[in-house]
Amino acid sequence: MPKRTTFHVICIITTCFAPLACDFGELCPLVPSTASVESNADTTITTGDPYVPGALPITSFDLDRCEQDAPLKLRIVAPTTPGTYSVVVLQHAFEITNHSYDQIAAHIASHGFVVILPRMYDAGIGPLIGMPTAAIETERAAVVLSWIPTRFDRLPGIELNNARVGLAGHSRGGKVAFGVAKAGATRVAALVGIDPVDGTGGPGGNQPRVVDGQFDFDIPTLILGAGLGGPCAPEGDNYQTFYDACPSPSTLVIATDYGHGDMLDAETAALAAGVCASNSDREPMRRLTAGLLVAFFRAQLQGEPQAWDELDAVLLPTSVTLERK
Repeated sequence: MPKRTTFHVICIITTCFAPLACDFGELCPLVPSTASVESNADTTITTGDPYVPGALPITSFDLDRCEQDAPLKLRIVAPTTPGTYSVVVLQHAFEITNHSYDQIAAHIASHGFVVILPRMYDAGIGPLIGMPTAAIETERAAVVLSWIPTRFDRLPGIELNNARVGLAGHSRGGKVAFGVAKAGATRVAALVGIDPVDGTGGPGGNQPRVVDGQFDFDIPTLILGAGLGGPCAPEGDNYQTFYDACPSPSTLVIATDYGHGDMLDAETAALAAGVCASNSDREPMRRLTAGLLVAFFRAQLQGEPQAWDELDAVLLPTSVTLERK
């Protein structure tokens, strides 16, 4: 079999994900009367080991662009038990679809969060040649945050606390999430980079970095790094760059034995392993990622600071190093 270059592997992966075309289209017009209504109800508080699935039953569904005024295609993963829940928005990685995070999204939702996963574009050639740019993704991610309503028609009895939102992003999605916070999105109350990469955008490589000095926002942050590193998260653009730029309070957790795509759903992670350094036993990395987000967002969104301050290394599903400031 002929030797495959990284570019060839990327093309194989994107062909599996979607046709070789890029749809990022027009945003559905934002409806201010829907977006401006904020929930003031008490948020559901959950307990229990964050690294195993929670007790709440969940459901998942997709919203098309303009369905319930959604600005983009969205995947929603949420509890079905009536109550008021905090919201977590999760931005996908470069050339990865929002459906590739179903396993960690389900885990997070089962602990009492409504998880919203925007689909920024259809994977294909477009992103490889710089369309959309990370800057366009950032602008659109900010619109999603502004749009988040207090309820979804498909979730009877479920209210969303949309006044204080958790924002997370994987890889380039981390760059997008930090770009949204840097631009001053007022709803972001907690920010997570999942092995974030401050890349310059595909083979063209001419897009500006989001880290250009110390971030001046006042938002608690968590950075999760993949210790195996490699070309998918190169030194100088990886988790350390983001952590160094974050103000206090910030926590850096490095999963020493795992790679850049190991937290993705099983099938996608296996494909990503053709490009990125990887550990063949990926289930602990998914549990670590989801559990850290549960503990962090419990503290920052549900008002339970001990969930994060008393982070118990004994419960962690894999080896990590931890640094706080």
